[in-house]
Amino acid sequence: EEVGIVFCVEPEDGPKALMYTFAGHLGYHGINSRGVGHFANALYGPAWRFALPHYPVKRRFLELASADECVQVLMTTPVCSAGNYVLCDGEGRIRDVEVTPDGCDVVEAEDGFIVHANHFVSPRLKPLEKGGLADSCPRHDRLKALIAEARGRIDVETMMRFLSDHAGHPKSICRHGGPGEMGTAASLVAEPERGALHVCRGNPCEGMYKTYVM
Repeated sequence: EEVGIVFCVEPEDGPKALMYTFAGHLGYHGINSRGVGHFANALYGPAWRFALPHYPVKRRFLELASADECVQVLMTTPVCSAGNYVLCDGEGRIRDVEVTPDGCDVVEAEDGFIVHANHFVSPRLKPLEKGGLADSCPRHDRLKALIAEARGRIDVETMMRFLSDHAGHPKSICRHGGPGEMGTAASLVAEPERGALHVCRGNPCEGMYKTYVM
C-alpha cells in the first residue's frame, strides 16, 4: 500500500496511459487513450515455471487498440504463473481471460456482465485450482448479486459503494486483513471512455477516491 503510485505515461509513439502500479513494477492495472483498460487478479493454479512475468504483458496491453488484441497477446505469450484479466476497449467490448502456464481460456459474460475474484471460473481450467483463497467465492458471489440487483443504473459512485461492501466480513469485498489474512491495498474504478481512473489508497470505506484524467 505504501508504495502504490499512479503514473500518467506519455510515450513519444503510441497512446497515453494511466496506470496504478507499485514502485519497481513495469506494468500493472490501467487504461489508455484508445479506451483499452485491463485489471487483473491472482489465481492459484499450476506451479510457477520459467517464463515471462505478468508485468511486461500488462504494460504491453496499454500500447494496444482493442480488447481482442490483448486477448491475442495472452494466447501467444507463455507466462510464469496463473492470473485473470478483465479487458475492455473503446468499442464497448469486454473480455475476461484466465491465464496459466499451461494455457488460457476466455470466460464468457453471465447475464451481460463479468465478475471475477481469485478462483478459476472456466470449466476447462477449474481442475487446475490449487490452494485458492477461502474468501474468493463469497466475494465473487456478493459482487455478482450487487451488480445484478442494480443493473441498468450503475455509475461510478455505485461501484465505489460496492467496493466498500462488508457483507460477510471478514470474507467481504472490502478486506481489512488481520493475522494471516490479506487486506485491500487500493481500490480502483475506471471510466475508459472518459480516460479517467479513480483510485483510493487502502480500504475505500476509510479513504477517499482521487480522480486522475489523461
